[in-house]
Amino acid sequence: MKTDYLANQGNLSGKLQNLLQDTFQTYKDKYIDLLEQTLKEKATHFNTPMKTSIDREEVSAVYEYTMNQYRQSGDILDAFMKGAKHAQSIFEANFSDRAGSPGSYSAKYEWDNFFDQSKYTGMAKDDTMEEKYRKSISRFIQGLESDDNKKFHLLFGSSGDYELNLFA
Repeated sequence: MKTDYLANQGNLSGKLQNLLQDTFQTYKDKYIDLLEQTLKEKATHFNTPMKTSIDREEVSAVYEYTMNQYRQSGDILDAFMKGAKHAQSIFEANFSDRAGSPGSYSAKYEWDNFFDQSKYTGMAKDDTMEEKYRKSISRFIQGLESDDNKKFHLLFGSSGDYELNLFA
């Protein structure tokens, strides 16, 4: 969505818009490859079977759903939240079929903590992943709308280290 927003709101030439969109598609594919590689590496540290692959069709369907929400509303934050909730509902709907399969319980834990970290601990910790994404998206939009265009926040922050995802 940020790429689309930048392409449409960033006063870019047609060629640069196309380059940006093409580059993002390559990034998205490589990012999924990296996630899969990380799953495989983490699985080697456990005696029990772990999930080692990502359902690319499912990821693509959630991405398309989220992008459609964005195209309808023009609101990145709203579309992101709808997309995240849609992805979680797909996971929850299929959880009973997956329960006991490699990685199913750790994935449930991650989804539960995405929106509310206190579910398992009873205590609120640092920002949830939802809050981190919200902050990152807000900074990106503010950066584009600001008169000080020295830097753009293009990627979602992770682990609270938002500045690692900064392009100058």
